[in-house]
Amino acid sequence: MTLASHLKEVWNKRGLILKGMAVPELPSDENLLELLEISYHASLMTEEARKVKFRLAFCNPDDFTKKILANREQYHTIHFKNSRDFNVSELLRLAPATDPT
Repeated sequence: MTLASHLKEVWNKRGLILKGMAVPELPSDENLLELLEISYHASLMTEEARKVKFRLAFCNPDDFTKKILANREQYHTIHFKNSRDFNVSELLRLAPATDPT
């Protein structure tokens, strides 16, 4: 069993609810595996001798802003003029500018 398939199995069994709304489906196994692999490898990196820390949300930006962030002042979205690649080097570059706590 792969990590992606195990995660999907647990996710679907729990009938997860987030602030009264059903949590959306996880991405395809291929996309989920890519998200997990890139995030894992980025989490092993350091930037100026500090561990790289970040949070990752895979969702529709409008849903994230309207539903998930409602009444949660500690989170905010950053909209880039141009889309960013999702890879280890990009996470390494962006992570120090965020506060994952």
